[in-house]
Amino acid sequence: MRIFNQWAALFAVLLSMPLMAAEADRNAPVLIEASEVLIDEPKGVSVYRGEVLFQQGGMSLRADQVSVFSDKRTLHRIESEGTPVRFEIVGEAGEPIRAQANKMSYQMSDGRLLMEGEAQLWQGGNHFSGGRIEFDIYNDRILASHQGSEKQRVRVVIQPEALRERPSPQGGVSE
Repeated sequence: MRIFNQWAALFAVLLSMPLMAAEADRNAPVLIEASEVLIDEPKGVSVYRGEVLFQQGGMSLRADQVSVFSDKRTLHRIESEGTPVRFEIVGEAGEPIRAQANKMSYQMSDGRLLMEGEAQLWQGGNHFSGGRIEFDIYNDRILASHQGSEKQRVRVVIQPEALRERPSPQGGVSE
C-alpha cells in the first residue's frame, strides 16, 4: 500500500508540473517596450505602438501594436496586430513553441491564444497553418480552421518521433 501511495503522489506531481509552470509565468513581472504608449487608467486600457515587445516569464510577443486590458493592476487580455505578430513560449518539456499571425488575442486567465489571418504554429517538429488557430496553452490543445469566407485550408505537418529524436551531427539530439 505504501508503494501505491508513493506512485500516486509522484503521478500527481507530474500531472501538476505544466500547470505549476503556467501559474509561475502568470505571476511573473511584465516587461513592455515600445516607441510610444497611451495609458487610459479609467478604462483599464494601455495601447503600445512601434516595434512592441511584451514579455512575461517564458512568454514573449512582438507586434506593431499591442493593447493591454487590465483591472486593478491585473492583466486580463492582450490584443496585438502586426505584419506579422510573433509569439513564443517555452513548453512544458523546455522546447520553444512559436506562432505568428496578422492578429493575436491572448486571454491571461485561461491561457488561450487566438491567431487570425495567415496563422501558423510550430510545436516541436510539427507545424500547423490556417486562417484561424486557437491554442490552449495550459491544456496543450490546438484548433485550426479557415477564417470566415477565406478558402484557405488547414495544413498540418506532424513529424514522427523517430525523426524528431535522431542524433545531430554535433552529437546532440535534433528535432
